Amino acid sequence: MPRRVPRKTKGLYGNEKPVIIQGVEYPSTAIAAEVLGVTPAAISAAKLRGSLATVGTGTKMPRGRRNA
Repeated sequence: MPRRVPRKTKGLYGNEKPVIIQGVEYPSTAIAAEVLGVTPAAISAAKLRGSLATVGTGTKMPRGRRNA
């Protein structure tokens, strides 16, 4: 019987997708969070709000532009 080669995974579930924040592409949300000094949950929340441009900068988007 042939030996199986373990699958290389990027994240815990093996389905991490690249994320682009402030013009920089990170291979996963976890790596981006570590580099930017925030939590992965903060990046996920910013992704849902559409405010990835401000992640890790300590600034918030103006209220009127969040839903634009």
